[in-house]
Amino acid sequence: MSVFFLYSAAAQSSNSSFITASQVTSVPVELTIGDRVPEDIPIKKIINYPVPSTCLGEFKDKLVILDFMATNCKSCIEVLPRFDSLQKQFGNKLQIVLVTYEMEAQVRSFLEKNKMAKQLNLSWLVQDSLLKQYFPHEFISHEVWIDRGIVKAITSTQYVKSANIQAVLDG
Repeated sequence: MSVFFLYSAAAQSSNSSFITASQVTSVPVELTIGDRVPEDIPIKKIINYPVPSTCLGEFKDKLVILDFMATNCKSCIEVLPRFDSLQKQFGNKLQIVLVTYEMEAQVRSFLEKNKMAKQLNLSWLVQDSLLKQYFPHEFISHEVWIDRGIVKAITSTQYVKSANIQAVLDG
């Protein structure tokens, strides 16, 4: 039986919103559970998304799950069909973003050659170095859950499931 823990600050209102990176500092500061996320963190190269670049604040009305991963990580790839199903299930209430340090050409090649990946419609942030500074990690997959501008959880992929997503959405 899995237990899913979320941080809840008593003083935090349900109307909390993102802050800007410039309000924090010009150098990325490690964020952890309960921290407010700068809304102007740029997402410069995003694949399978309506626009090629955006900022994290674009997703402020959604639960965002950042999945730090790589195309050569077998366990990272094995969860993609489940993530795709969850993205479809929750629609515009959820935005799963696969985050990788890999070059765009490498990811596009993977998407073209991998039979399973061809059928999925997940957004990929490629060539990332900035989000890794905000959410440093040693191992992948590494999941960061952001709801209404607040880091709600940092987990492994095993916790990215329908019941836990619904629990966060329900507040």
